[in-house]
Amino acid sequence: MNIIGYYLAIYDAISLSEHFFYLKGFSGYNLDIYNNKKLLNPGYAGAFAFCCGAAGTAIGMDQTCMPPEDLAADGKTGQTPYNQEMNVINTDNYGALYRLVDDLAEVLNENAKLKQDIWAQTDQISASLNANYQGLIPAEDESRFKYRNLKPIDDTQLYAPSPKTRRIQELRLENQQLADLLTNRKRYNQELRDAVDDSEEDLLKILEVLSQKCVEMNKQQLEDQKRYSEQILIKKQQMHAKFLQLADMDEKFQQLYSLFHQLRSYLDENVDLQIAPRS
Repeated sequence: MNIIGYYLAIYDAISLSEHFFYLKGFSGYNLDIYNNKKLLNPGYAGAFAFCCGAAGTAIGMDQTCMPPEDLAADGKTGQTPYNQEMNVINTDNYGALYRLVDDLAEVLNENAKLKQDIWAQTDQISASLNANYQGLIPAEDESRFKYRNLKPIDDTQLYAPSPKTRRIQELRLENQQLADLLTNRKRYNQELRDAVDDSEEDLLKILEVLSQKCVEMNKQQLEDQKRYSEQILIKKQQMHAKFLQLADMDEKFQQLYSLFHQLRSYLDENVDLQIAPRS
């Protein structure tokens, strides 16, 4: 029965660590988008340390007590510790946030499988204990006893319980264990609902901050585009004015060329008049 209690202790430690670390711990982060920092809520730091220590101790005892072939079968040998990347504040790429959510879901799935394995091993141990104590205690040769003249305090100690009494005790124990399990499950479900509510509130705050940041970025981009378009319009107006100036200069050059052409024609026709006869 001590082994069964040990496995139940491991189960409770994993449940608590799963709840406080992967749900409360994540919801306890205060995200500062503008300063690019991560601040852990002090209220969740104690729960984090306690539950991580309890889960680590329980899982370490579980791996120590299990034989190497069982550890190899469970795939726990050579397993690297979980490294939690909290780089969720990068405003340029939010892929780290999605990877973190995937890692949390994977760890929760592994914890669920571990709890199922613990329950299966507990059932096997219980079945083995029941099988070993099904029959009556065999009678011993009292001549071999050193203190055979001593009398027991209670005569019922010499006899094993009847199958009916043993069945009643088993049913009572099972009923008590089921009642404890139901109570723990109700408490765990309530804490899980509270953690989900807190996580939803934190996610809403994160989405609100992201939406505000996106709106500000869009406004800034629109203002930059408007200022750029105004500068382009000014440049176009300057180029148009320069084009008009060049067109005016071209027209004046054409007029000047026409005047020079007329003057040359006039000079060619009256060349004789320009050269005076020599005496």
